Amino acid sequence: MLIWRALVLLIDLYLIISVGPWVALRAIYAWILRGGDWPSEEEKRLARLIEGERAQSGLWPLKPRPGRYEEIDRQGQESLAALREVIRTATSALAAVGDGTIPSLGMREVALLGAWAPFLASVRIGRAVRILRHALTEGEERLAFLEGQHRAARDVPERMRGLLAEMTAELRRVQALYEAEREAGTLGIGEIEHRLNMTEARLTHALAQLEGAEAERLDDAVQFADAEATHAAAEIEEIDRLIGEVATTRQKARNLLERVESGLRLASQRWEALQARGAQDETIASLLTRARDLALHLMQTAKGYTVEAYQQVIAEAGEYDQAFQELSTALDRLDEMMRQSKEAIEGDVQRLAECQAVCDGMTAQEPLLELDESTELIHQASEAYREAEHQRNLGTIEGYEQAIRLSQHAQSLLEQATAAATSVMEQVAEVRTLLEALSPEARAQWRERVEAAREHLAAYPAHWGAGLDSAYAEALAQLDAVNADLDEVPSDIRFQRALRQSELAAALEPLRRAARDFQHAQEIIAGLEREQERILTRREELERALERVNNEFLPDLRARSEEMLPELRERLETLELAYSEHCASFEDPLQLDYDYEVGEWLPSILREMDEIRLAHENDVQHYRLALRETLSAIDRQWARLMRLEPQRPPRPDEDVSQLAADLDAWREKAEGAQENPLAMRDLLGQEATALQRRIEATQNQIIEGRRTLETLARQYRRLSRSVQDLRSTVRTLRTSSPWPQLAWDDREAEALWEEATATQREADSAERLSAAISTLQRAVNLAEQAERAYGRLEYQMRTALTRLNEELAAVAGRLEKQQRLADQIRELGPSDDLAALDARNERVEALIDMARAATTMDDALRHLREAADVLSEA
Repeated sequence: MLIWRALVLLIDLYLIISVGPWVALRAIYAWILRGGDWPSEEEKRLARLIEGERAQSGLWPLKPRPGRYEEIDRQGQESLAALREVIRTATSALAAVGDGTIPSLGMREVALLGAWAPFLASVRIGRAVRILRHALTEGEERLAFLEGQHRAARDVPERMRGLLAEMTAELRRVQALYEAEREAGTLGIGEIEHRLNMTEARLTHALAQLEGAEAERLDDAVQFADAEATHAAAEIEEIDRLIGEVATTRQKARNLLERVESGLRLASQRWEALQARGAQDETIASLLTRARDLALHLMQTAKGYTVEAYQQVIAEAGEYDQAFQELSTALDRLDEMMRQSKEAIEGDVQRLAECQAVCDGMTAQEPLLELDESTELIHQASEAYREAEHQRNLGTIEGYEQAIRLSQHAQSLLEQATAAATSVMEQVAEVRTLLEALSPEARAQWRERVEAAREHLAAYPAHWGAGLDSAYAEALAQLDAVNADLDEVPSDIRFQRALRQSELAAALEPLRRAARDFQHAQEIIAGLEREQERILTRREELERALERVNNEFLPDLRARSEEMLPELRERLETLELAYSEHCASFEDPLQLDYDYEVGEWLPSILREMDEIRLAHENDVQHYRLALRETLSAIDRQWARLMRLEPQRPPRPDEDVSQLAADLDAWREKAEGAQENPLAMRDLLGQEATALQRRIEATQNQIIEGRRTLETLARQYRRLSRSVQDLRSTVRTLRTSSPWPQLAWDDREAEALWEEATATQREADSAERLSAAISTLQRAVNLAEQAERAYGRLEYQMRTALTRLNEELAAVAGRLEKQQRLADQIRELGPSDDLAALDARNERVEALIDMARAATTMDDALRHLREAADVLSEA
């Protein structure tokens, strides 16, 4: 397969080397001829370029003309030089191409690698064609550019006339702006008019020179017009800028004066309005007078109507703006102060009345309440409102600010009074609630409850000594602390004779402390009561649990103990003994520590029982799983065994039917004992292992036995073929040799072979694998012996026949020489020597015939040697 692949690869490589250059050659010439008529089309294009170069050579000066011609002439000269270089390149490339004919190649030349030389030549031609076409394309572009530049040079005078006309129009526009500025009243701009007239005269003169120039003077006229146009453009731009600055300055000054006049008028109107509302501030009046003086000065300056006057107005406007800003700020501040003071003072009587009404309503709601602090705050707020009215009537900014501050202070006092009154009701409610919760009846009731809890809990010494006695003492201490806290409360409030606002805050602290102490005492007492209930609950829980253990758990475990594994059964017996010994201490229920019994001992007993039960269930589950796994493994083993067809002869030594019966019996026994781990341990142990080993041994015996039989059968077949070949060789040697009468002793070999074939037939009919293997092995051994016997016989025959043939050949050769000698003597005539020689030759022939007819090798050799002796005598 590798040779064929290598051969195909070599063929592909040869095709690429031989045909590839020819294909590439055709592709290159196809590309060359793609453009049309080759090479005449390229020659025509080159001729057009040469003709165009000649025409353009006389159109461009050797040195660029100045002015607007300079760039055009420079680009024209560069393009003309580039065109000449392109023509030289194209001419060289066209000469390198030659006639461009495609070489004709036959298949024989292609097959003999004759396409390589034309291919390499075509590569060079293709490169030259690419250079030629690129040069022609570039030359055509250069020629077109030169023609365009020539047209541009012809159009320069006309473009200059258009430029002068545009400059004249722009000058007319600037003159119109100048006239507009004069009509606006601006003085001192006569210099601009002079510059405009001079520029107009220069443009007119340049245009006249250009219009009247002869052909030979046209370039000079263009240069003169270009210089005049450049100067006029700069002059027009500068004049336009100056006129724009003048107009901008004038307009800005006038806008500024209008803004000054308008702002001053509005400020005066605002001040008059504020005066009408009662304002009398002298600072604002002085600020207004100063702003009016500055505005009058600006207006007087602007009446000069010159650019300098307008610039002075703009420069001095900043001082006016600052003064006007101060005036506006002062007016805004005064207006804001008047508004705020009015809002602050308006409604002061109403707020006082509302606050007093709130206090009266609370007093009516709570007859024992005395609002002494809120009443004092209301009086202070009333005095502050009266002073604020006085300050506001002064009409100054300071008065308005003071009125606002006083009004805010009064409002804050009223808010404090209202808040204090409102909080008083909350304090009164809290005081009444606390006094009700701390009533003598409530305190006596909780003292009785703590004593009752102590009496019940003291009956359980194991629990009472574990911190309950200290909790009882702490509860009594908290109740005593409540009485001490109540002694700090003012007597009028404690016994609810009068509730003064100034005393409520001081009374709340001891009341709250007493409430906290009382709540703490209640929590301790409630905890003691809960502990009492908890102990009783624990006692009942322990009794119920012991009843379930004695009536349910232990009997169930005892019933399962017969099926438990020995180590688990021993663990159950130890648990029962420990349980019985501990239950003996339950004679006096009051002496027990129920926390330990229910919290530690009972859970440990139940946990141990659960662990034993779970361990037994786990054992059952484990052996069920092990049974499923074992059954699955045995089923897989049995399925593999059945696939081997164990009933097919020769069969294994194991009785498969009995093995199947034993397996069914074991399966039935195991399925019935799934709830008995003790029995399952034995069933899944030795019995299952023994069955698996029997199945595996049977399977291995079948596999190995049949494999051994197959190996022995192959050996026997090989030996059989070898023996048959040897027997055939022996028969051939016996029948085809010159010595067919020789007798050979093959009895041993034949006997061994007959015994081997008989033994092989016996092995084929054997019922058991072991018998078949041993019998077939014996047949193989006999066949090997027969092979060796036939081999020895073949060797003997070949050796003997070779020797006889050599002896016969030697005798026959010598006999032939003597016969030729006899024939030579016979030609001389009869003689005694001839007769003697003929007699000896006949004697030799007779001895050879006797050797051929001999039945033993010794006789044949003896006759041949006698013949040799006769020949020697001759």
